[in-house]
Amino acid sequence: MGAATSMIGRAVVIGGTKGIGLAIVKALKALGVESVTAVGRDGVVGDRMRRDLGVGFVACDVSSMRNVARLGEALRAEGALDLLIHCADVLAMERRETAEGVERSFATNYLSRAVLNDALDASLRASSAPTVVHVAAAGMPGSFRLEDLPPLAPASSFSGHNTGQRANDVYGLELAARIADAGGRVFVFNPGIVDTEIRRNMTGPWWAKGLVSVMERFSPKTPPEAFARTVVRVALVDRLPSGLYDALGRRIPEKGYRADLALRRQVWDRTEATWRSLTAG
Repeated sequence: MGAATSMIGRAVVIGGTKGIGLAIVKALKALGVESVTAVGRDGVVGDRMRRDLGVGFVACDVSSMRNVARLGEALRAEGALDLLIHCADVLAMERRETAEGVERSFATNYLSRAVLNDALDASLRASSAPTVVHVAAAGMPGSFRLEDLPPLAPASSFSGHNTGQRANDVYGLELAARIADAGGRVFVFNPGIVDTEIRRNMTGPWWAKGLVSVMERFSPKTPPEAFARTVVRVALVDRLPSGLYDALGRRIPEKGYRADLALRRQVWDRTEATWRSLTAG
């Protein structure tokens, strides 16, 4: 444990005020990481975390790319960053767009991550061993189409969510290749079904909520604390290599479109063009 914490002077957890993110914040503090900052929308919860857990807090709605760009500026001003963990997510059925015209689930669980990773590139490279973690649905089955970045109307929020989750795999593997020269590692984790509020708070028609409720009832659920321990073990204690991992910390093979090196670069370029158009000006 001591060797792990000696390499982590500063950590930031996006979506760190509830569910998986909060469990990871607590796990990092238990590991002995001195400087941990949680980013979330709820200032009341953030103030309580400052008081009770001794962590930093920054309020930000990361569904807005301009908000994320400003967040990146503020975090970059604090210097080297050793660990950046993305947990923010939104699950909905019916299409909802942000004020910037982007499907909200996709904006939150995918596009915001690319914006912040780019903004903090210099801070991560200033670390001796930078680590980036994306909590997503690594290895999600199904097809992936480059032209769905970003998912345009009438694509539903559920569709946008799934597109973002699959894009996280491709983008994450490309990011790992690009940060390897700085000794960096990038992980994309699939937490499975974790006992959090995201599905209970899902918006959409009654039948969709009912279906999700039935699935949850008959599927084994992982406590967020158990998944947080897996993330800490894989990324920080055992220091395993970059890649896609499941909820138990097992490597997910990079097959199909995920193994396409040309596609990885295309996804990177298309993603960057999308968020730059939203943060310009």
